[in-house]
Amino acid sequence: MDFNVGEWVKTARKNAGLTQEDLALYLGLSGKASISAYETGKQIPPLDKIIEIANYCNTAFHYPVQYIAKGATFGDNATIQGNHNFSVTQTIVNTIKNENTHIIMPDNSMSPIIPQGSELWIDEQETKIYDNKTYWLTWQGRPAPIARCLVFNPNGLLDVIAHNKDVSNHTIQPDKIQILGRVIAWKVLD
Repeated sequence: MDFNVGEWVKTARKNAGLTQEDLALYLGLSGKASISAYETGKQIPPLDKIIEIANYCNTAFHYPVQYIAKGATFGDNATIQGNHNFSVTQTIVNTIKNENTHIIMPDNSMSPIIPQGSELWIDEQETKIYDNKTYWLTWQGRPAPIARCLVFNPNGLLDVIAHNKDVSNHTIQPDKIQILGRVIAWKVLD
């Protein structure tokens, strides 16, 4: 199945009620011309920008087999065709190593980005907290580990974000969270 990235960017942006300028500002790009280049297929956004767009526009980025990994680009794990569509040609991204923990997402709390049943790869060595990254974590009183996005707020606390709007977010002191590892990749099943 081919997937037109430009159409996906345009639809995600419009469904979120954003202008090209709004999205460019959020992504740290020079202006609406950058988003226009993505949407028309003149430029293919790097995978980290696709993830940011999906998060910011609260939309899923699905294609038959999806792998997203730190530092990966479409060229790393897919074939870019002449019309700037792509299809997956590998099942494992080079950056996912065997020593990383592999788990199944137990719930829909991170949906639509990471739906229930998705496969997650966790780097247990990476426990330093970076803003706006997804971690496998727990905190005092929490019965089981969960995947959540962590964002530092202006008060020095951590906002523990579930992408599903029906799931409560939390604000916690950083020293109260136990990071079990950073989610470095996930595979969304059809």
